[in-house]
Amino acid sequence: MSNGGITLKVLSYGGVVQTLEVPDRDGRTANVSLGFGNLEDYVAHSPYFGALIGRYGNRIAGGSPTAPPGG
Repeated sequence: MSNGGITLKVLSYGGVVQTLEVPDRDGRTANVSLGFGNLEDYVAHSPYFGALIGRYGNRIAGGSPTAPPGG
């Protein structure tokens, strides 16, 4: 995703923010996120590093998107 001078790259593996590129006051763009450069490193070294969805994702309400509230 990008909006003007800001670019965000998110992996489908847990919603990991891979890069967040923003311009500094002089207009030079730099990646300000902490993480790995590729999916293989996330899988091999830290599966939940930077993830929005961790090991318990989809385990709420029986792990079903159609489960009734409180179910």
